[in-house]
Amino acid sequence: MKKKAVGYVSVLKKDARSKEHKKVLEGFQLVCNRNDWELVKIYEDKKDKPNDPTPEMIKMFKELSMNKNSEVEISISYAFGQYIVNAKNKVLKLK
Repeated sequence: MKKKAVGYVSVLKKDARSKEHKKVLEGFQLVCNRNDWELVKIYEDKKDKPNDPTPEMIKMFKELSMNKNSEVEISISYAFGQYIVNAKNKVLKLK
């Protein structure tokens, strides 16, 4: 059975429809494909300013940390030009 993963990205509203952002979103699936994980959801904060609140990030953390029955084992964030992977109580080697 494949491990389940979620993604998170924050983007300025003015960039949300750009080709670069589309590639970032597609990249979540590529990371999952390379590691034989199932991407179940991408949380996406579309903000007017960089310092705006991040309600989707908060929602993701609440759903993952407060739901002990969650089948999601992996969270993937995109920041500073790279994908950052976190797993519940595990060390992962990315492919």
